[in-house]
Amino acid sequence: MGDASSQPRKQSHIVVVDGVRRAREDMTAYLAREGYRVTAVGTGSEVNALIAGRPDLVIICLPLPDMLNLMHSLRGLRGTATIVLSDKDDVADRVAGLEIGADDYLPKSLHRRELLARIRSMLRRLQFHGDSPVGRSRGGPNTKTVYRFANWRLDRLDRSLTAGGREADLSPNEFDLLITFLENPRQILSRQQLLDLLHRGDPSVFDRSIDVQIGRLRRKIEPNPKHPSLIKTIRGAGYIFDADVSAE
Repeated sequence: MGDASSQPRKQSHIVVVDGVRRAREDMTAYLAREGYRVTAVGTGSEVNALIAGRPDLVIICLPLPDMLNLMHSLRGLRGTATIVLSDKDDVADRVAGLEIGADDYLPKSLHRRELLARIRSMLRRLQFHGDSPVGRSRGGPNTKTVYRFANWRLDRLDRSLTAGGREADLSPNEFDLLITFLENPRQILSRQQLLDLLHRGDPSVFDRSIDVQIGRLRRKIEPNPKHPSLIKTIRGAGYIFDADVSAE
């Protein structure tokens, strides 16, 4: 039985999607022993019936025939993270997984304790409403809750980003990445700095994942993602958020 004091939140709800019954049952039993509420399904279409309940985390085990449809359904679900587990672990596959919307892409060979650590880390970030990766790295909470830039308004308490009456459907990683930029406007941040701030230097997170997440974020907030005016690339140095930012 896991140590309850180390849990991000008692009874966080995790959905496990795996077409292999034995593997699905093993994963469900393991996570339940660690104190989580787990719902296990065999297909992506079955997850749609669970979306209204707003699960905290969805773990998708590949191969899954309706993977793309499932990821499309999950994209607009604010506050739900997605971890993909796959037998394939080369960079191209990991990048592809991140590009279709996964918050993390891990090999199935990962030790269960390592997977549990990643799950706990992901859930802590989801439940960390009043602080950000940058605030944590500085050793204290950030009291700013609303940021405004361009035509956008970000509210970190309900983790929303809106403009002109519409809401952008950011993943947890994209939301935290944007906060990192908003707290460091017009400062060049290298890939390594972003990795350190967002993932606390986790060596298993590869630097290309930052490029993928920035590409996804640009498509959601930039007027013209092909010619970004907010998140600019500084060749050989990193990225800079080039906009006026107000905080309250």
